[in-house]
Amino acid sequence: MADFETPVVDAGGLKVLIDSFDAEVNAKLGEKAAVNPAFIIPPPPTNPLIRLLKVEIYTSVNGTSVALPARLCVREIARDANSGGRFRLRFASYDGVSTYTEEFREYKAGAGAGYIAVSGSEYTGLVWIDLLTLTTNMGVPISTKIGRALVDFGGGEVFGTYFSLKYDYDEGGYRTNALQLSNVYSNDISESIEESQSYSPDGKKPFAAAMTGSKTLRRFVRGINVYGAEPSHRYTISNCSISQFGSPTNLTRMGFEIYDEDLGVAVCSTRKDVASGTITFADFIAAIPNTLKLTDNLLATKTGMYAVLDLDWSAVTAYFANLGGTTTAAAGIHPDNIYSAEDVADYLDTDRWDQVIRVGAGETYTTLRAAVEATYSPISGATLINGSPICEFAHYNNRVLIDVVDDGEFNMTGLYSPEWVEFRMNGEGGTIVRRENTDPEPLLEQRITGKIFDCTMISDTPSEYCIHSDDFNRNMVGGINQTTRLMQSYKRVKMVGGEGHDGWLFGCGISSGQAIYFEDVTGEHLDPDATRAAFGFHNSGPTLASPTIKHSYKPARVVMRGCSSPDRTAIELSTLATSAVCSLTLIDCDFPGLIRIGTAGGFAVRPDLAKDRNAWRIGGVLPTPFLREDPIGENVLKTTAGETASGDAAALIFGTVDEFGRGDKFISAPNDNAIGQLIGNCTVISQTLTIGGETHTFTENESVKSNATILSEINASITSYPVSIPAGENVLKTTAGEDVGGTVGGNLFGTVDGTGRGSVMMGNSLGEKLGDCSSTSKSLTIGGETHTFNTNLRATSNGDILSAINASITTYPVSIVDIQFEWVPDAAPKRRVLNNTNSTIEKGRFAKLTGTKTIATCGEDDRPEGWIYRDILAGDNGHIALSRQIARPYLPGPMANLAITGAGSGGTNGTFALLITGGGGSGAAGTFTVSGGVVTSVAISDRGDGYTSAPTITITGSVGLTGATAEEVATEFGVDADGKIDYDAAMKRGRMAGGVVRIY
Repeated sequence: MADFETPVVDAGGLKVLIDSFDAEVNAKLGEKAAVNPAFIIPPPPTNPLIRLLKVEIYTSVNGTSVALPARLCVREIARDANSGGRFRLRFASYDGVSTYTEEFREYKAGAGAGYIAVSGSEYTGLVWIDLLTLTTNMGVPISTKIGRALVDFGGGEVFGTYFSLKYDYDEGGYRTNALQLSNVYSNDISESIEESQSYSPDGKKPFAAAMTGSKTLRRFVRGINVYGAEPSHRYTISNCSISQFGSPTNLTRMGFEIYDEDLGVAVCSTRKDVASGTITFADFIAAIPNTLKLTDNLLATKTGMYAVLDLDWSAVTAYFANLGGTTTAAAGIHPDNIYSAEDVADYLDTDRWDQVIRVGAGETYTTLRAAVEATYSPISGATLINGSPICEFAHYNNRVLIDVVDDGEFNMTGLYSPEWVEFRMNGEGGTIVRRENTDPEPLLEQRITGKIFDCTMISDTPSEYCIHSDDFNRNMVGGINQTTRLMQSYKRVKMVGGEGHDGWLFGCGISSGQAIYFEDVTGEHLDPDATRAAFGFHNSGPTLASPTIKHSYKPARVVMRGCSSPDRTAIELSTLATSAVCSLTLIDCDFPGLIRIGTAGGFAVRPDLAKDRNAWRIGGVLPTPFLREDPIGENVLKTTAGETASGDAAALIFGTVDEFGRGDKFISAPNDNAIGQLIGNCTVISQTLTIGGETHTFTENESVKSNATILSEINASITSYPVSIPAGENVLKTTAGEDVGGTVGGNLFGTVDGTGRGSVMMGNSLGEKLGDCSSTSKSLTIGGETHTFNTNLRATSNGDILSAINASITTYPVSIVDIQFEWVPDAAPKRRVLNNTNSTIEKGRFAKLTGTKTIATCGEDDRPEGWIYRDILAGDNGHIALSRQIARPYLPGPMANLAITGAGSGGTNGTFALLITGGGGSGAAGTFTVSGGVVTSVAISDRGDGYTSAPTITITGSVGLTGATAEEVATEFGVDADGKIDYDAAMKRGRMAGGVVRIY
């Protein structure tokens, strides 16, 4: 044991009251010696047990809780004169019958396992003796330091019978609830501490009068602010320590920790190590600031909380002078210093600063980088903690401003802004921010709360952002831990992409309550060939590329007021995974270009309902064109309008049926590698699945493996708790009652119920939803006709299943339809109208008003007053969109009427078919007639549908005919007789450009 190293007591560690340099407290402990209330039966004054005055046991060590035995006995306490003086102190558990097990003993660094040498004057009077475990029964390893005992050595005299006298429980029984001092404090110590509150600045704060604590700690900590907390909970400073460790560690360590007394967990902490086991106190604290920020970075479970402590090191110089593992703890924090996320939500409403750092000629800092990096913590430096370097002194109650006071060009590339550090510059025309170098990084990384005002930022690096603002909170573990509310504000900022730049100028992966406000912000690409948006946002969740990103459980919002962009695409909103709804609100903005609302391809977004393929909602006022882009589509089942679907199969594949006969369940193609796509490619970063203590590690590209292959590999590792997709189901299942964890446990299982079944669907095809029906059949009934599923459909194609359904349900056929282009932003101008015609007005048609609230299909050359984005049945109310500009995919149209532009010559007389190709549609057909060798007429028999551009018309088939041509006829508004867009006519009338149709 001579080489034993005292273990580090980390987060969740000490919860003790120690003031060993306080003579007043020691005197009070000495007065208690005649009472010894910790013993179940107080020992008589002549018993050596009276020498044991106090025992203190840590609640946890290295994050592991220390569990005390139900019955604890002081088994031995003795000092003899042999070998110059030996001391033994042993504690044992007792089974209540006859068996004693020694659990922990006396300990001193460098001493042997049998005793502590106590020669000399060091062991006289009151001395604290460290305690070391002898077993693992208390939940921590053998030879772990778990606390200490205060022993009265008197004048150095011998006491007890060394080694041979063992106390029984009736004599040495000890009250365990007196050991871990988060539970019990003696009244006299409490009184002395409450009196010491005068050492706090206002007599009470920052400490709570109702919670006991160390007088020294109250002198030391002059201010406390805890953020992201639950105001109804009680919080303490549970650890404040400076300890030195000799060989082999050879370091000095400072540690602070905040503890939630109601939950019984550490919520934030900090630690500083210096690689020296002999450094002096003065030299050690020279590297530590007077303001410390505690975060959840060191904790296994993230809390989203942080705290800021204002310290007075001069008040504790004597206390910590020997750096001998001294610890002070258990001081309650006053409720007025506890802030919830809601308490700081007004940050975006006010612009004020408590500390200003000026940048410019003649100032302390002449560059932005120097000023920003000067705010980085002297403890953690540029290390990213929760996505960014931390500034120890910046927080909600002390906002820091980097103030550029000069005009001119300033430079930065890949500069990270700490939280609560803001930027104000000298105006859009005054301060120009450009890159420092050609590294492929944004000019500024702002991943946490902050603001930027009054500047122009120019990115000359192709595809790199001016500002990148990904939310670090998306990487937190689990939904309830995504509690941090991130807030960012940008005012009077111009972002420019230089020549060759074709990427987002502002980009953010937004999630979990994040709020971003823009006011008078402009984005512009100078390259005329640029196609990407000026502003780009995507939601957050697990994807194939980043499977460990966690689902966003809280809504996120973006508000843009008075913003503009001349780019052909102004804003891109992407859905990368299922998440809470993200909102964009537009107020008085000028975006003539498209707003694209896209969904990731593949099966990264696999919701139960089709509408959840798009996580974005747009509010405010949107006069600009928008485009919904989903490569798979918001696919649902459809039957005859007015009919409903019933039966246990209907609930799986139809869901709720609307007035058009359409369900709301998302339908995709079969996906036999659904499990692998939830796990992703693990060749670079491995992932794990843990069930009941057994773990499987994924190290290959799992996204290309079949479900059966991955299940086989999992079950080869997790043998006691096998994983399967139960017959007839579409989720993973394991043994009931077992915990599921690991880095991808949540992705694969979601919430696990009492039967061991997860909540995450393994696929969205009809077969995957219906599952194996061979043992238990399922039925679908529409309009009195029924189809019964009684085979294993998991790998059956959608087409084959639809064919089988329609062979049974002949009157009300079922098909798959894509409803993505029925989505329009809430901000798009609309009018509620009545279809009082005798037929359905189909989506994609233009409408004209026939009354103040009634409409009809727009005829050829009628002036369109709106367009239909969702069918309106005869006699029903619906909406027409009044948008002046519409993206082409919302308006599939037929081929237009034709006119002869060249009669040709030399043809064989007769009637022949026109060759109609291209245009993106299908179904158009027509004929031409040749008489006297020339074309005399053309006729359209079927104008087809789905055309997004003018098709090519070829007159061929008449032997010998040459030079004959025909073209579409232009109408006034580019609208044909059926109310559909005539693309060729629209182009000729100048009503279509860049994929956008203008209808006024």
